[in-house]
Amino acid sequence: MSATQVFVDANVLRSRTLRDWLFLLRGEAEGMFALCATEDVIAEVVYTLRREKPSAPGHLTRRVHDVISENLDYRVENFESADDARYLGKDPNDEHVHAAAVSAGVDIVLTADKGFTTLTQDQRDSLPYEIYHPDEFFMLVDGSGPQCVRNVAKSQLDYWSSRYPCGGVNLVDVLERSNCPGFAERLRWHLQEI
Repeated sequence: MSATQVFVDANVLRSRTLRDWLFLLRGEAEGMFALCATEDVIAEVVYTLRREKPSAPGHLTRRVHDVISENLDYRVENFESADDARYLGKDPNDEHVHAAAVSAGVDIVLTADKGFTTLTQDQRDSLPYEIYHPDEFFMLVDGSGPQCVRNVAKSQLDYWSSRYPCGGVNLVDVLERSNCPGFAERLRWHLQEI
């Protein structure tokens, strides 16, 4: 069985919480799914980060760029507007995501963008890929590989505990704030088992 091909949108990669979970799960669940994006998506992440933190040192944006580049399985480098699978969203700035996803023949577009997540079921059914919100995707991974999620939870717990020995980071709360309430609840269960 081949890995599920997942195109990751900039709004997912921009969030450190979502990015960390996505990349750690990909590493732990080797072969379950492969991640791709375009240089446009990576540039959008860096641009957004710079706009949010205009005085941040250059190594910060460079590090985010490098982490994303190192953790993608491949980049979709050449794509054109998809004539046979028309973009159905209302935001023309999302058309490049659709075109790249169609061109790459991915199984899933992973996005929190309302232009994708608010499409009707009929519109979704007409697309050559499925649309998943990060919360849905992480729960899908948990359903297929709960031990992978538990292993990543343990490594996240160890990492953040070493950085904040007084217990300053609550992994469940951070996921809830990242709009992943379902996965946060599953993580709560995993943490009880750990």
